[in-house]
Amino acid sequence: MATGGMGDTLAGIITAFLAQFPKTTQTISAAVYLHSYIGDQLAKDHYVVLPTTISEAIPHWMNYFSEQTNKI
Repeated sequence: MATGGMGDTLAGIITAFLAQFPKTTQTISAAVYLHSYIGDQLAKDHYVVLPTTISEAIPHWMNYFSEQTNKI
């Protein structure tokens, strides 16, 4: 994930989370977790994970985690 723009992508995810959810360290941690989780998942099939690929995958993984939360 040491690709140009990856930090910008992380900053964007954090900003989006803080705009939508309570402004807590938990919210920031969730954003950082999502960013790394998506990167880890993409790295299973891609040698290089680009920031745009992470951005494109956000809706899928947000939906995935939302569904997991609803099962609890």
